[in-house]
Amino acid sequence: KADKADKPKREPSAYNIFCKANMKVWNEANPGRAKEAMGEMAKLWKDAPENPNRGKDVKSRKPKATKESKEPKTKA
Repeated sequence: KADKADKPKREPSAYNIFCKANMKVWNEANPGRAKEAMGEMAKLWKDAPENPNRGKDVKSRKPKATKESKEPKTKA
């Protein structure tokens, strides 16, 4: 198995760059509300000019499988 230290880091996404730039400003403007910060970043990101998916419809998600439909794991 290759060493993790040898593996090059991938470039941060546009969203990562946006959050890094805006998180500090938001936290300074809203002290004591750090738990809400990521939710607010997501709301800001939705209409941000840096967002490549701005103005597009939100992708629908696959419904989660219920516990009953999952096969029980068997030991081999």
